[in-house]
Amino acid sequence: MQFTKDLVTDAVTRAAPFISNWPHHFNTIHDAEEFVRGSLERSMFRYGTAPSFPTYVNAEVMRRTHRHIALQAYQAKLFTLDQLPESKRVLATAVDEGVKLAYETVKWYPRSFAHINEARNYVRCICRGIGLRYILVDGVHPLQVALYIHYHTAIQAWRARKFDLEESPSMPDKHRQMEARGPATRIPSRDPQFPIYSRARQLAATEQAMANPNSSSSSPWPSANDTKGDGELLNMSPVRNDFAQEDLMSFSPVQEPHSSNDNNLDSREMSEDDLSFLDELEF
Repeated sequence: MQFTKDLVTDAVTRAAPFISNWPHHFNTIHDAEEFVRGSLERSMFRYGTAPSFPTYVNAEVMRRTHRHIALQAYQAKLFTLDQLPESKRVLATAVDEGVKLAYETVKWYPRSFAHINEARNYVRCICRGIGLRYILVDGVHPLQVALYIHYHTAIQAWRARKFDLEESPSMPDKHRQMEARGPATRIPSRDPQFPIYSRARQLAATEQAMANPNSSSSSPWPSANDTKGDGELLNMSPVRNDFAQEDLMSFSPVQEPHSSNDNNLDSREMSEDDLSFLDELEF
């Protein structure tokens, strides 16, 4: 999400002065990220997050901050790596193979899920219970690889109509636009002519109507099921961004991906745009 990206950009800018003495080389980019994490922890660096933020937001801001600082230092040739970071194309290929394996493994789905992340968590539980092993990608945390795989497996199963979703995957974009504009507020009047969706005021109006049964049936207050009026009822439910903890998943760098014979499987490979979109959607 843009909110997370802004936090990371600000944290990277502020954290740069705290890291001055880099070792000459690291084995992998993960080792460089760990060096950044330790340096900032010793400096008691604050990432700009708040205790009220969800745990996955705090963790992702920290992880991306460490990653960006390490990559910037590597590109500036402040240190060398024994193993070069893998490109996004390598990651996309590994995710595509993992999706084929997971899609073939999960044979049955419930009739519906509330949202795509709930379906993703279902895929995760099945794959973790069976003990699937995915290909490791150097420079990418195994939890991130598993998250990509389980999310895209759920997306493909939904496209194949194996289950329904109460909230389509396109809904988060609408939520983000609403939040960016801010709430549509209007000064209440004594005799409102527009819908007010405050539960407390609706209850007050209901109690007043019960106390005066002979009063007119017309009321400026909308009923709970009324969807007509000046404007539409807004779905203010928060974006489902719960982070799937993949820490019990097992991985193997030598596991060969299984081929899939399912005719319903979408054979399109993961693209870099897919992974970038998932980055923004999940975190």
